[in-house]
Amino acid sequence: MNSHDPWDDDDPFETLSDLEEIPRKLYSAYTSKPFVTCLMCSRPLIEQDVFQIQKIFRREECILELAVCRECSETMALEYSEESKLAILTFRENSLQLLDDDACDFCAKPRSEFENYTIAAVCRNTSILTPIQFMCNQCEDKLQELLSEKTRDIHGNFIKDHFPGVPTSKDFHPTLV
Repeated sequence: MNSHDPWDDDDPFETLSDLEEIPRKLYSAYTSKPFVTCLMCSRPLIEQDVFQIQKIFRREECILELAVCRECSETMALEYSEESKLAILTFRENSLQLLDDDACDFCAKPRSEFENYTIAAVCRNTSILTPIQFMCNQCEDKLQELLSEKTRDIHGNFIKDHFPGVPTSKDFHPTLV
């Protein structure tokens, strides 16, 4: 079965106007400034087509953050098993609700009921192109359970390669797609 790759479509961001600036909650927790380079290739994000920001929080502390350009994200996703690509797409299509900042966008659980979560968005230059998505740790765990061992190993290697010293357990699992 073929899985749909959203990057294969014509650029859905090409005709957007009146874009909002990247909000401070998506700035680097370490520099308090916007991300400057792609974590994987080190190229300036300002020169990239689009890029993805993900930040993982334990309570209100950011414990892992990354910005990855589209090219690197696509390259990594090519390594995912077909089973995992379909699982990610199906999970997002069946669960994503895009609620407000006070609830998980996948299960609608109020933010007051979970301590750990991930936020993510797609950006271009200094603008945010998609709403910020909130995913609680229980939905993160559900998504991780759907992934093949091959894809989980790719995530583990990503963590080892880019975040030395951080455990590669399922507690740290950015899902780059």
